[in-house]
Amino acid sequence: MESSIPGDARHPLPRRSLTRGIGFVIAGSMIFALCAVTCVASIPQVTTVARNRQDIQGIDASEKIIAFERVKDSDLTALPDLPDAHQIVFEDCRDLNGEGFQYLKRMPNLAVVNFSNCPTLNDDSIEALLSATDLEWVSIQGPNQITNQSLQKFAREASLRMVMIGEGSIVSRSALQELKRALPKCSVYGPDGEVKLD
Repeated sequence: MESSIPGDARHPLPRRSLTRGIGFVIAGSMIFALCAVTCVASIPQVTTVARNRQDIQGIDASEKIIAFERVKDSDLTALPDLPDAHQIVFEDCRDLNGEGFQYLKRMPNLAVVNFSNCPTLNDDSIEALLSATDLEWVSIQGPNQITNQSLQKFAREASLRMVMIGEGSIVSRSALQELKRALPKCSVYGPDGEVKLD
């Protein structure tokens, strides 16, 4: 298990991964704060970066924010019970289609999920994600296979307060507007920015 806490001599993290992992979460947190007009007392930092099954098995039960980098669905079967985890990042996960999302149930307080550059993510992935979690915020950035069907699935989730769909998704503006109508308290962002109702 590699820690991204600077100065941790026990688990030094390569500089490139430290920059990418923490940088993504910082950027995501800033966007969330600005878009939702929410006051954020402090910017969260990734304290654990897991890149394989062994890393995942070793995640400490007290971790709150976890980054999964280049992991596969089969790796997620090793997830331990993580009662304190509330935010996760999937980055550069090119073999992730959601079959392992059922194991996210081991994170009962999970509220925020970020996907960055996960090209195999699809509508079935979103169905599996929502079946296993009770999310408040979902961000999907980079190439993926998400379509309007996923927006219809999001529309059934009353707990959502933020949905961000970046470029790379096959979604229409009209479908984004329908999502906003279904969840008026949820801030919805598409590739062109915040979605406003006509």
